[in-house]
Amino acid sequence: MLAMLAACSRGGHSTVALDGSPRIPDDEGIVTAVDLSSFTLDGHRTYRVEDDLVSFSNIDLRPVPLLFTKGQYVQVGADGHTARWIGTVAKPLKTSPPAVVYEGTLRSADDGRLVFANGTVLRVADDVDVDHLDGKRVGVRLRPAAREVTELEAR
Repeated sequence: MLAMLAACSRGGHSTVALDGSPRIPDDEGIVTAVDLSSFTLDGHRTYRVEDDLVSFSNIDLRPVPLLFTKGQYVQVGADGHTARWIGTVAKPLKTSPPAVVYEGTLRSADDGRLVFANGTVLRVADDVDVDHLDGKRVGVRLRPAAREVTELEAR
């Protein structure tokens, strides 16, 4: 079944495919402030929000309320300083340093990116071994400050 959310915007047509197509984010980080007109990542980068914003979970691709994203590690598709979509990944663990844990079926590992079967795309650190994991269920540990996967394990 093909799922796609589309909305009209001032500049034209904005879409995000929620069908397993890779979604390469324009930005990612922890939502430190959010209201119905904007949100801020990592206390520094603010995006405007318009009525056509698509907000969903990167885990199961279901819609989530924008206000639910506070404190979550998210990925953002943007047009300049206007967010077109926001996908929650997970709430960071209170470890030192903080970490985000994510699990999914790995479709491929190409060009320093992990592409999961549900379309989630995560950057991977250079020293992480990704060989022979395509098609396998994997768990990852991501460092929010670096915005990249630092550990990867087959499940």
